Amino acid sequence: MNSIPPGTELRISHMGAGELQVVLDELRMTTTQWQGLSAHLTGLAPPSTGQPFQATTAAVNGVNAAINAAVAALVARTQATAAGVAEAAAGYGKQEAAGASAMAAVTQVTVV
Repeated sequence: MNSIPPGTELRISHMGAGELQVVLDELRMTTTQWQGLSAHLTGLAPPSTGQPFQATTAAVNGVNAAINAAVAALVARTQATAAGVAEAAAGYGKQEAAGASAMAAVTQVTVV
């Protein structure tokens, strides 16, 4: 089973007014964990409920159908969130690279 190790957390710290520091490797790791958890959910199947003519079987089948619908919605939401986080991580990485290039391009000025 894929699970998040105890003590794992995503660190996003505020640096100052309007500034945010994101740890890209942790963001990517979180995305991978969410994708793994959602893949694990899709593999779950309810146990056999017995003969289909029993009244309790019909009730259990109804509950299982509701659970399956909720799981499908959770999986879709988790996968969409993971995709969004992965896209954001890529955007943060590109922004960091562009910022580093811009800083490197600045002419060094010596004040006398």
